[in-house]
Amino acid sequence: MLPIVPVSILWVIPNLMVDPYPRDGGGTFSVCYKLRDYAVAQEAFRREVRYGNGKRVYANPVDGVGFSDLYRLGGRDSSGEVLGLLDQQFAASGLSAEVGVVGYRFADITVDEAGEPLDHQRECALCAFPDAYRRSAVHTYILGGGQDGCRLYYKNNGGKPVTRWPYVEDDGWVLAEPRGWLPFWP
Repeated sequence: MLPIVPVSILWVIPNLMVDPYPRDGGGTFSVCYKLRDYAVAQEAFRREVRYGNGKRVYANPVDGVGFSDLYRLGGRDSSGEVLGLLDQQFAASGLSAEVGVVGYRFADITVDEAGEPLDHQRECALCAFPDAYRRSAVHTYILGGGQDGCRLYYKNNGGKPVTRWPYVEDDGWVLAEPRGWLPFWP
């Protein structure tokens, strides 16, 4: 004879397993690791690579073509130097891409919460948004940071890309990263 278990216990037990990331169709961990790769690649870019202006800046769409410069200067289809700081597929998964990576596409965030252009000598930011909202994922992630550290947030915003850094607390964004997960830049 099978034991009789109250239905309330069957509901409570799975809900006791706390996960710092929302469940999003399996790509959640993968997109978080892609964003971590982006943060590491941006720091390497800032330390070692210079655009024509000679300044130490993060890869950005003002001085270059944006985060795809982390794979090849000038973007993936250019004849620029291959840096390989990001893999080619990730670098090709921007706003205009037909297909994303791990269920997401990516967009440079170019404006801060006050509406001012980001200072790419001090900071960089990237948005990961669902490639096919509700089929591949529902949460949008934003990663922003610079010399004083970086933070990863998520929110269900209908699968839209974010190109302006939001007021995270006021707009309902949730801090997603566990301590020590992302690099802190010197």
